[in-house]
Amino acid sequence: MLLSVTMGWLRRHRTLIALLAGVPVLMLVGLGATGYAMMRHFNNNIEQANITALIGPQPADLHPQAENILFIGTHIGTDGETGLQRYQSGTLILLHVAANRKWASVIGFPPDSTVHIPSCTMSDGLPSLPTEATINDAFAIGSLHGDKHAYGAACAVKTIEADTGLNVNHFIVFDGNSFRSMVAALGGLHIYLPTAFSDPQNEVYLPAGHDVLTPTEATDYVRYLSGSAVRDDDRLARQLAFAAALGDQVKSEFMNPMAIYRFLDAFTRSLTIDSQFGGVTGLYDLWQTVKGVPSGSTSVFALPTYQSGGVQLWSQPEDDRIFAALRNDVRV
Repeated sequence: MLLSVTMGWLRRHRTLIALLAGVPVLMLVGLGATGYAMMRHFNNNIEQANITALIGPQPADLHPQAENILFIGTHIGTDGETGLQRYQSGTLILLHVAANRKWASVIGFPPDSTVHIPSCTMSDGLPSLPTEATINDAFAIGSLHGDKHAYGAACAVKTIEADTGLNVNHFIVFDGNSFRSMVAALGGLHIYLPTAFSDPQNEVYLPAGHDVLTPTEATDYVRYLSGSAVRDDDRLARQLAFAAALGDQVKSEFMNPMAIYRFLDAFTRSLTIDSQFGGVTGLYDLWQTVKGVPSGSTSVFALPTYQSGGVQLWSQPEDDRIFAALRNDVRV
């Protein structure tokens, strides 16, 4: 059974998929008031990379008019074996928009699920060895020898394609280390928490209801992964709630040009996208696409998994059926 995200705060929005593209469209609204020079500045902030050669042969694209976009949220973490600081992907979300634009699916890949990671070109130019590891290690392997998001993104895309058979058309990397500066630019994050939030490790305790999160609290809220059985759905719900709250607050700050400028500057500096996406214009086109998806026609869920000997694995045959449906552009 697919674990759907159906919390009340999500019902306020026209479509769930809009939350993923909400911040980019707000960025573009802000740009419209600042002129060409400012738009060029923010566009230049976005790192664009051509990873075609790093990915190599891709699965057949059976429905070229459909789109698969991989959202990758990263942060700097500590490697458990070496103790070294390196980039990791705590968030992997695949957006599939149907060719007819009548429906969409948003799939959260549990970061601790074990998958096959193929050989990837690392940022030092050398190939990695194929391995069985958690899916969030794919980005870490690609960017192992330097702060180069393109190599990490290429390995993440290559892993998703190898394990699902899906052709990934575009990627968007969001550097989660920018959370703090984005929230700070807005003077804190106003958010409604449907239940109390507790992170004993970082000593963060937030009551249910309306709250204003500090930059540190907001970062912890988005990243925290509990030990509960539905932990991946919990985190996906929190990430969508964060995106919704952030979008709402940007709207409320439009009369504060300095706050908007600082926010947009931090936001655009946090992005790495493929060069085929088209920069700011591509983000706007994505928003236009998802805005047209009919309300109630988007499914949002974490990929079903199960525990076996302390290892989290993808559930079969359910997951293969999901991937087969998306390859054939059939609604999940």
